[in-house]
Amino acid sequence: MTSDGFDPDPAANRDVDGVLFPDMPWLLAGSGPVAELRGAVGLPPVPERGGGSMRRLVGFGYDAAQLMVALRNPQTRWPVSGVTGRLQPGDERRIRRDLDWAQVRGGLPQAVPGPTGP
Repeated sequence: MTSDGFDPDPAANRDVDGVLFPDMPWLLAGSGPVAELRGAVGLPPVPERGGGSMRRLVGFGYDAAQLMVALRNPQTRWPVSGVTGRLQPGDERRIRRDLDWAQVRGGLPQAVPGPTGP
């Protein structure tokens, strides 16, 4: 499913328990540097009802600033670990963003290794 299928209310996720979905570290990280940064700006790990899209914009804004610095620095090692995913220049001057994966367990998202290709 997409990250839009996840509801912040654990009781509402009973039907999707076990389902995998991709999302940005900004919303999934329970510990580590991304979680610490999120806490420093006052955001809890699981989005509250109705607040997901604004939380995503904060993460995109943070990464936009980080990308400005990385793109100007010839020493940048790609991909760059951003709060919205692993970022790197792609085709047609676009930034490619690889997401983290989560699985709904007991109504809450738990970070898991991503599925592999065919």
